[in-house]
Amino acid sequence: MAWSYNISSLIPSGNTINVFGQLQFSGSYTTGGDAAGAFNIGGNTAGLPQFTLTSGVHAALPPTEYNVQLDGGYLGVVIPGAGAALKIKVINPATGAELAAGAYPAALTSAVYHTMQLAYLKNL
Repeated sequence: MAWSYNISSLIPSGNTINVFGQLQFSGSYTTGGDAAGAFNIGGNTAGLPQFTLTSGVHAALPPTEYNVQLDGGYLGVVIPGAGAALKIKVINPATGAELAAGAYPAALTSAVYHTMQLAYLKNL
């Protein structure tokens, strides 16, 4: 598994739903951007509000906005794809080069403060 996205909140705003959560990296990186391993919904034990909002997301469309913040000195760039089919390209800011294919560095797998925000159109 390349990376997983643990969703902690879904916030409606106008015609979009903003999705916030934490990224976790494991396994190996693929040149050109790594695809998602899993999108997990958590943070709300009742589940109902998140289920209702999730079912209202236009899952067949890519996100309209995205923001990735990586801990450990790396930059993340989202490559849009439909629904959870998006990829994250990891850049080493010291060199400006993309991370080489292979095992993720410890700075990415051990850090706990990687976050991502996505905005999807509502299924109106």
